[in-house]
Amino acid sequence: MTGASDVMRVTARLRALQGVPGVSPRLAANCAALAARLGEPVRIGLFGLPGAGKLALLDALCASRLAPLAPLPTLELAHGHELRTEAILPDGSAVQSVGLPDADTLSRAPAFLRVHAPLPALQGRRFLLVDCDADLREFAAALGWAAPRVDIALWCARGWSGLDAQLWGTAPESLANHAALVLTGDAAHAGGWHGAEGFEAVFRADPEGIARHLDQTAAEAAHHDLAAAEWMLQRHGLASEPIAKMPAGSAVASAAPNPAQRGPLPPTMPPTMPPTMPRALGQTLRQTAPETPPPDAKAELGRLFQYLRGAAARISDGLGDGPLSGEACRGLLDALAGIFDTLSERASDLDRAQETWPDLAAVLFEAQDMALLLRMEGGAEQAADAARLLLQLRHDMEVRLAA
Repeated sequence: MTGASDVMRVTARLRALQGVPGVSPRLAANCAALAARLGEPVRIGLFGLPGAGKLALLDALCASRLAPLAPLPTLELAHGHELRTEAILPDGSAVQSVGLPDADTLSRAPAFLRVHAPLPALQGRRFLLVDCDADLREFAAALGWAAPRVDIALWCARGWSGLDAQLWGTAPESLANHAALVLTGDAAHAGGWHGAEGFEAVFRADPEGIARHLDQTAAEAAHHDLAAAEWMLQRHGLASEPIAKMPAGSAVASAAPNPAQRGPLPPTMPPTMPPTMPRALGQTLRQTAPETPPPDAKAELGRLFQYLRGAAARISDGLGDGPLSGEACRGLLDALAGIFDTLSERASDLDRAQETWPDLAAVLFEAQDMALLLRMEGGAEQAADAARLLLQLRHDMEVRLAA
């Protein structure tokens, strides 16, 4: 299975790629962001109405003893070498102390608590428990704040009430992508989750089953990230030993991408490393191309443009009029990444076009890296960025062909 040794090996090569002479600043920044992402713990968010059992579930998942301290504000629980608490007070000041939050700290009505504890269950994990009143507007704001800070969401509910559905309906797509419903009520409510749509799984009060689900989801996400990073390294000449294979037939093994045949990558992490748009192709070409490009160079670029235009048209024809679902966004990003791959491959064979526009292959190569990172993020915003990038390339090719 994917382990710490794989992460260390791939991260070391990403760092090495940053130091290669002549590497573009953008590629170096992307490598740094991806290396940092691979080393981050999985971030798990606990949400739900007041009294839904979030704190008790947190204690059960990480063998902590916070529940007797309830009520608590929004808090983050992470691994640390000693038990320490940092309280953010309403005026923005911070108070640090050794141990769990004490009565004096809680009496000051902290807005946020950050607790570090030397618990084995926190190795590689970080929990965020969001405390919020049952107000639709406040809940929407809280979920929006938490979305970029959470990789896997657990919605706790005594039963799937109409209010639960209404509040969870305000969650951003990136938060709902990897979410499970945890029923914390008694046996009378154990089946009361009909109408709860969009969750990957539904659990009763089963901490062991939930922990297995978290482990599996985190392992799949880590393997996807590692496989994508390995593929990027191969393209830049820093390939290493293949990432350890998952057991045959496992969900991870069947979903892991490879350069020859990549399936859609599910979104794993919130967009903590938004890639920057590459230099405009037209801007680069206008600086280097002659006023009247040779006919054979224009012919080569024209064939590349025809492929781009046809591929973009096929994608456009397949899109509906309404907003895209999470699955549709992933499919769109997968298709766009394939187009950028093909553009880069075809450009490498266009000798006359590359002589006329020396930066053509480099810009397309950079756009290919961009598409890969956007694909890893997997949300609607990333799909829109990839589509804009494709339109930008199409426009700039049209400018060159019209010269």
